Amino acid sequence: MIGRIYKQNKEYYLIEGFRKYSIILDSKNNLKHGDLVEVDVSTYKNVQSEILSSRIKIKKSASGMQWPNINPLLPLHKRLIYRTLDLRDVKNHLIFVIKSEISMFFRKFFAEQGFMEVFTPTILGNILEGNVEKFKIDFYGRSAFLTMNRALYLRILTCSDFKNIYELGPVFVHGSQNTSHHSSEFLTFDWASITDDFNLEKHIKFFDCVLKNLLEYLRGVKSIKNEFGDSLKLNKLVIPDSPRIITYRDLIEIYLNRFPDDKKVTIQRHLSKRVIECGSEKLGNYFWVINFPLDFKQFYCAVDEDKKSVLCAELWWNKIKIGSVSLSDSDIKKVEKRIKLLKLKKQSYKAYLDAISYTSSCAVLGSINLERLLMVILGLSNIREAILFPRAKKQAVLEP
Repeated sequence: MIGRIYKQNKEYYLIEGFRKYSIILDSKNNLKHGDLVEVDVSTYKNVQSEILSSRIKIKKSASGMQWPNINPLLPLHKRLIYRTLDLRDVKNHLIFVIKSEISMFFRKFFAEQGFMEVFTPTILGNILEGNVEKFKIDFYGRSAFLTMNRALYLRILTCSDFKNIYELGPVFVHGSQNTSHHSSEFLTFDWASITDDFNLEKHIKFFDCVLKNLLEYLRGVKSIKNEFGDSLKLNKLVIPDSPRIITYRDLIEIYLNRFPDDKKVTIQRHLSKRVIECGSEKLGNYFWVINFPLDFKQFYCAVDEDKKSVLCAELWWNKIKIGSVSLSDSDIKKVEKRIKLLKLKKQSYKAYLDAISYTSSCAVLGSINLERLLMVILGLSNIREAILFPRAKKQAVLEP
């Protein structure tokens, strides 16, 4: 078996794939950090603790070659230039092991809840959500767009009697990605379920339940515990037993009480970092924002007529937007009214309007951004750390 010598905090390890074994090097081995070696597997195959002693038999150096390494303390934009080397770092490997575990957990959990996996289109024609910049492409001489949100198609499927469905895959948004929390290409886990219950808090509790079960699952994954140990601090990530919820208007009011001259926040179609920081001071690092203004959310989100707000909620965890849950009406007249309010072209949504005209069922729609979730779980400062091949402005991996 071929492995490499890895030095960390004056300790030496043998790296083989995703496995790391603690070793003690004899001076006669004359090996150093980065050396490739051929190892006698029989010396440790029965060692349960995955700790090797100085008796390890290193048969020979592998072609006398050294495994190149990159300093993990370099700034991200420099490490991205040599992404292949950067990913050889053990902890970088574990980031994507955990990401894989999260994906597997979601699929298993939702399957146990009676959900079925589906696949919706990535290249779209006229049917678009609106209010976000579209990622335009050429489709054999015709204009088309990359999907920005799968909720619309999942909702159409619920009109075809697919009661509980989910999808895991990429979505795209055309816009600046020169921030630490945003990317033009990212992974989301989305689900849709037929419901007659328009109690938004009930569906928020289900969302919280998913994340609680995810944390419990990750705490038990052996490879994560062995590598990260207490440094991962999963036990310090706390999801409240009951939802901490604040309305959009109350959140803005809290902010304006502190910064009365910043009235422009009331017309922004997103919650800014400074507004979320005010909310965190009142509600903690895990809270939901509900009851958004009528023109702030997608046309397929239902409306609370009494409060004149959209029945949609955003989850903010450690000041990062993790996901959302919304309710979708089956009343075609109300949907047409929303389309008109948002100044969208009714003809662009004919397929959607036709679908809900054939059903009387409403639906709940949920979405989780996997990279942002990973940022919270691992305490990453930049979303690019959670992407195998991230884009960047200069000398990036797969620069577009």
